[in-house]
Amino acid sequence: MKLYELTEEWLQIIEALDSEEIPPDIASRLSQIESDITRKIDGCCRMIKGYEASSTGYKAEADRLTKLANGSTSRAAWLKKYIKEEMERLEETKIETPLFNVAIQCNSSVSVSVINESAVPAEYDRPVERQIDKKAIAEAVKAGKTVPGTEVSRGTHLRIR
Repeated sequence: MKLYELTEEWLQIIEALDSEEIPPDIASRLSQIESDITRKIDGCCRMIKGYEASSTGYKAEADRLTKLANGSTSRAAWLKKYIKEEMERLEETKIETPLFNVAIQCNSSVSVSVINESAVPAEYDRPVERQIDKKAIAEAVKAGKTVPGTEVSRGTHLRIR
């Protein structure tokens, strides 16, 4: 049986019992269900630990591959910069090789550098999105204050040791 089926059977038996005294056959079945539930939860916890271990390994491999990718990206960018600088020194804008045509071209859009931020008119400011400090709200509620527009709750989680 599945864990949810065992739980459902347990709850149905408990709900059906009218008296405080449990008949021996029902007590035996409840004991068996409890044992099965414990075994099922143990199996689930073993699977959780296996998945967590796999996840850790996958994350480590992803980090390793990300470092390799970043290294390749950096080397490619350095080589592009190197070729561009040397072509500029040679005053060449286009070079053809047996496999590639290399050209220095203008960018498709302009580049803006802000030299003096205070001199730029306010019409060029971006609106800043409001950010609410939830930690400050939690501290205020902990101190006994009520913060309008908020609801504070304490959730639960499963801990496996």
